[in-house]
Amino acid sequence: MSASSTSSESGRKPTTTLPIDDEDSHEESGRSEAKAPEKTPSEAKEEKMSHIFLQSLPPLLIGGCGLIASGIFLSSSMKWSIMSHVCEVLILIPAFIGMKGNIEMSFSSRLSTMSHLGYIDENKAMWRIFLTNTALVQAQSILLSLFASVVAIAIHCFKNSFNIQRSILMTSTAVTAGSVSSLVMIVLMVLVIYACPKLGINPDNVAAPIAASIGDIVALASFIGIGTVLFNVCEGSDRLCPWSLFLLIALLLLTPVLIYLASREKKNRGVLKWGWWAPSVAVIISSFGGYALEFGMKNFDAMESFVPLIAGLGGNRCAVQASRISTSLHRSKIPIGVLPLGNLWAYLNPIRAFFSKDVDSRTAQILIVSSIPVQFFFVSMLVLVVQWAEIDAISWNFTFIGSYTLTTLVQVVILMYFTQFLVHALWRFRADPDHSSIPLITAIGDLLGIVLLLALFATLMQLNSESVWFKPDRQFSGDHCGRRTYAKEDQTR
Repeated sequence: MSASSTSSESGRKPTTTLPIDDEDSHEESGRSEAKAPEKTPSEAKEEKMSHIFLQSLPPLLIGGCGLIASGIFLSSSMKWSIMSHVCEVLILIPAFIGMKGNIEMSFSSRLSTMSHLGYIDENKAMWRIFLTNTALVQAQSILLSLFASVVAIAIHCFKNSFNIQRSILMTSTAVTAGSVSSLVMIVLMVLVIYACPKLGINPDNVAAPIAASIGDIVALASFIGIGTVLFNVCEGSDRLCPWSLFLLIALLLLTPVLIYLASREKKNRGVLKWGWWAPSVAVIISSFGGYALEFGMKNFDAMESFVPLIAGLGGNRCAVQASRISTSLHRSKIPIGVLPLGNLWAYLNPIRAFFSKDVDSRTAQILIVSSIPVQFFFVSMLVLVVQWAEIDAISWNFTFIGSYTLTTLVQVVILMYFTQFLVHALWRFRADPDHSSIPLITAIGDLLGIVLLLALFATLMQLNSESVWFKPDRQFSGDHCGRRTYAKEDQTR
């Protein structure tokens, strides 16, 4: 039986008092509370490695299907009006999707920890958490979408002129899509985490991967769908549109109300005070990933189809690891600021990270090894679908598939090493890993994945161009932003 089910079925009845934050400190949930239910040794017993593998595999497979859909949808939508005429959008999309995933994975990690500690076993407490965290996630989505748009516009303006009409249209699209997609994912994540203990499943193994992967297609579809509607309603991006301004102003005016509602839960006050730096840094990192993607699309065909997959699955595996380490630290009797191994230098040792007898080391081995066949399977499926639908000029060949799988292995190993160090570093410096680790991990994963993918395409184009450009007789054209697009037919929306 998993640790989560053991916790929920123990004879001890947890109180409904939620974890309380010290308002004068940002040690939100790391500080032990007098009323928090303690775990007995039997409740906190080690979870079997087979349980970790079996419970984390289904959400990984489901998430992979969502990432394939995201890649196909992103590639198919490149000729849609919002994508082909608003050039800043491609820089924004990785940051926007990553930001949404960060918010939702952090939300799921917080709920997973609360589930383990017994705070959502009663309906009254669950509804209170649901309502206050909905307000919190909505406020985060609106403000961080605004920030991501500003960063994308600033990066675009390094080499291009500023266009206020396009900027307002894109910002309004991002803020609106952020709010809509958050509502969908909040409901899904609450249902998942509420059901996990009842089914004997550890929510750490399934919640974050589902949020990371399914959230991508929800965020991407919301962004492109809302952007296309606004572009058509506004009759282009060359004039100031009152509808874009109305949506943007209305959601920004709603934000103070959401912040007030979120602050009624004491645990959220720490997030509202200190939970902005990590997502903001993550937005900046992911925006440079978007810049790298835009560069790649001007030089290589079909690259955009693989971006959600390489970024999402790597983040999926490391989100499981981050959530598990964070929960382990919270459930231990070690106070925040103190590390199990005594000092932070021990976590710089790659041998400890991958080959020791520590639970997180053995978990890393399972997550890395399981990612290899999964990556091979999903990239094969993606290429076959792309080839069948003639979305891009690429076909299944072992040179590309094998090289891609090896590239993702390098990415996951680097990210897994970074994950175990970062979570312990945040704990050492008295910052709650539930709030800060996942945004930074997924942002680094996005940037690293896109850069490695760009390097893969550049290398294969020099060594074996047919492996990434199967039909050189096909015609390619440039869109409004100068990106190469596959000229199968006119797909403008």
